[in-house]
Amino acid sequence: VDLRLWPLLRGDVRVSTVTLSRPQVRITSREERDAAPPDVLKLYRAAMEPAVRALQEFAPDMALRIEDGTIDRFSNVNFKARTGDRGIDLELRAASPYWKRLAVEGRVEYADLAGRARIALDGLLLDADVPATRLRAELRTDGHSVIACDFDATVGSLATAKGRLAIPANRLVASFEAVDLPQALAIARRKLPNLDAIESA
Repeated sequence: VDLRLWPLLRGDVRVSTVTLSRPQVRITSREERDAAPPDVLKLYRAAMEPAVRALQEFAPDMALRIEDGTIDRFSNVNFKARTGDRGIDLELRAASPYWKRLAVEGRVEYADLAGRARIALDGLLLDADVPATRLRAELRTDGHSVIACDFDATVGSLATAKGRLAIPANRLVASFEAVDLPQALAIARRKLPNLDAIESA
């Protein structure tokens, strides 16, 4: 942790740089029965509002770096954050057993918690029978009423899809192109043992 010297001499503690090298974090969860569906926007604001207040007060011009970290099943975690007068810029790279490459770049504005992010995900393994997926997505929120995600996905040679997901309306609009029907049916038969009997009925 690096502190700015001149503000420190005046009794004003300001963090300039925080670097975590090869940290390891394990996450545990407690199952909740009959839990209501989460309000994503409410959770977003509940997480960001105190974080923004703390950054504005204690770290108005700070660089945070996590280098080659491990967070639960995520490895090679490299994270960068840079605060400024109006917001914070974020970058994330990580490996996982579930994908080959993840890259995220985003920004959150202090004034209204509006945010945007770009996500690039390669080699995503959703299921052993489903080809690896390539995903590109752009997320946007005004911080108050909506989170929108535009995505473009390619599932191996099986299919490509483009669409938009809007929250909290939970509205998904998607179009599928270049669907390999024989391959899709072969996967469906492996997942649904009785499919052949239904088709022949």
